[in-house]
Amino acid sequence: MDLAQLLNDNWFLIVVLLMGGLLMGFIAGLLGIGGGAMLVPILYEVFQRIGVSEALCLHLSIGTSLLVMVPTSLRSFLAHKKRGSVDLRVLKTLMVLIIIGVLVGIMAAKYSNPYAIKIVWVSCLSILALKMIFARDHWRRRVHVIHDDPI
Repeated sequence: MDLAQLLNDNWFLIVVLLMGGLLMGFIAGLLGIGGGAMLVPILYEVFQRIGVSEALCLHLSIGTSLLVMVPTSLRSFLAHKKRGSVDLRVLKTLMVLIIIGVLVGIMAAKYSNPYAIKIVWVSCLSILALKMIFARDHWRRRVHVIHDDPI
């Protein structure tokens, strides 16, 4: 299939994904949350529209959202490492636990039913929303910036 035919057959899908990406980026920037909170519902609806099985829609949406984070996280890590703000000793210490957590998460996702994953997803987002709505000053991380230049 050539590119023109692909675009012609999937123009609605392409427009929805582009609009969803714009909306996701805007809201993520506005609220300071990760784009995955918006990306998963958008992908879920898109996957349903193109005929993906109901049993796979949420798994595929969350997995795609996590995959999208990989290049962003890697770029952020490399930028922080270049500035010397990454403690590689801590990273090496946590690496085994991170790998175990990933493997446990993969197995849990593989064997859990879609309804349970929906409940977990909605619960996590609800807690995040409540925290954002009712945030107190002591919940926020204090960041002190030291300026070398007088203003």
